[in-house]
Amino acid sequence: MALGEDLQEHLKKVYRQSFERLDREGRIEEAVFVLAELLKARQEALDYLEKHERYRQAADLALAWDMQASVIVRLLCLAEDWQRAVQVARRDNAFADAVLLLESKQPETANRLRLEWAQALTDKGLWLQAVEVIWSVPGQRERAAQWLLAAEAAGGSLAIGALVKRAILLPDTLVAQRSLIENLRDDPGRAADRTTLAQELLAHKGNPSPQLALLAAAMVRAIIHDRAVAPSPLSQNQLQTLVKMSRDKLLQADLPSGGLPRHPVNACGLEHRSDPLALAAPEAGHRAILDAVPLSDGRYLLALGEAGALVIEGNGKPAFHFPVPTQQIVLGHSRQVALALANRGEVWRVCKLDLVNRSANDLGVLMLDAFSSLFDGSAWTIARGRQLRVVDVDQRFETLWHVGDLPGTVERIYDDAHNETAVLRTREGIELWHYRLPDHRLLGRDPAPEREFKYGWQVFNARGQATELRLKYSEDTDTVLVVRQASASKGYRLPGLVEESEDPLLVHCSDAWLIAGYTVAGAETCWRFIHRNRDQLCAELRWPLQHAQLRSIGEHWLLFDHEGRLLHIDSATSMVHSVSVK
Repeated sequence: MALGEDLQEHLKKVYRQSFERLDREGRIEEAVFVLAELLKARQEALDYLEKHERYRQAADLALAWDMQASVIVRLLCLAEDWQRAVQVARRDNAFADAVLLLESKQPETANRLRLEWAQALTDKGLWLQAVEVIWSVPGQRERAAQWLLAAEAAGGSLAIGALVKRAILLPDTLVAQRSLIENLRDDPGRAADRTTLAQELLAHKGNPSPQLALLAAAMVRAIIHDRAVAPSPLSQNQLQTLVKMSRDKLLQADLPSGGLPRHPVNACGLEHRSDPLALAAPEAGHRAILDAVPLSDGRYLLALGEAGALVIEGNGKPAFHFPVPTQQIVLGHSRQVALALANRGEVWRVCKLDLVNRSANDLGVLMLDAFSSLFDGSAWTIARGRQLRVVDVDQRFETLWHVGDLPGTVERIYDDAHNETAVLRTREGIELWHYRLPDHRLLGRDPAPEREFKYGWQVFNARGQATELRLKYSEDTDTVLVVRQASASKGYRLPGLVEESEDPLLVHCSDAWLIAGYTVAGAETCWRFIHRNRDQLCAELRWPLQHAQLRSIGEHWLLFDHEGRLLHIDSATSMVHSVSVK
């Protein structure tokens, strides 16, 4: 009711007096009702229940009111409902805040939650973060040391990060790593690893540890040399900071007054090229590649069907193999875990791959109509019929979040690191449900725009945007791909595409890029990479008639086929890498 301010204030005083009277009389249920429903003081109501050690009731109310996840987790822990506490914490990444809320008054409970937090991080492939979380828990340092050893054994950037973590947490053991440090310093082929070490050291520049200073002193000259002879992501200020971290007074005195030397950087994003890259497909290999994703340190994870999943080095040599059938790969954000999927008729067989321990865990089978191509290492979005779910793959596909009774069936899920869009087929047509990650906040629920072209079709992206396409043929000029979005249309030439071609036109459309692949004169496939904002052809690729598939992950594009060819394009740096998988 629209009451005057004076009357509202009077009612609040009456309600407050009622609460105080009910509290004195020990009528807790009624006192909570006054706080929560009449005074709308929900947090105070939870605090009041906690004061009377009614943790279960407080937790249930916090869940019903959709309070902050950290508040819910804390109350569930106090209520000894650890299963639900961990479920909510894993769903909403609420471990850190919940531990902070518990530490001052319930340290033992906070430590137990820390253990669950650390386990959740290892499940996601975040080993170094897990070590840091568990280090302060009494009696858990040996376990943390084992995780540190696992990270070091994984090699690459993870091992570099583990070396820095060892210097901070286990400084007395750093001397045992002397040969590793010397090899890292002296090997001319490990410039990228030295850059990674520099970045890890700079992340701890405020730490006065003498061991970090020793690491910086051991590497800084080699890092300066690397930057002088080749492009480096390290800035002038970062190098100066690294020199200061080394505490090497003689080096500081010897440095030129005009600043540290650096190699002129010519590398730039693909969209800034003045002339398009002319690319050719790699040589054929011997393995049929069904899917491929980039890992860290220049490695790739390949799906080889019934032959399993294979991790290869940048030169194409096998690193290690998972003997589980793999047709599609769902990559974890850390790039240290992945899901291997194989279709078995009405169901999909799902295995989780641990790229650090090099182990595979068979998770069972699921009936799926659609699923996201990326996941955070634990939470994965899947769809069946009219239901959209986020499941915890490490907890027997336990549901963390769901939407049921959708107005249509989910046909496909488009996703990137920050967005997820479910494409629904309804009686009225197509609907796009756009969610923000990681909290799955619904940002838009819109019907797909009406098609303007009679013979056109639509493609969608992770941000819930629809793009309409059609081909415009001409006897005298090249075929034009007409692209329409938000009432604006543009046309892009596709030289060599003929009207009677039976081969499909493959189109990938993002905010910035249009990638089109089509058969040219029945002899080979042409892939054109066009920057939409600049309306510029930036790269053109010729591929044998064996059709290639495209996998786009952020700024990385991978093309691969059933004859073992793999081509990797980094649009941010214009880097192109070819591999033939033997």
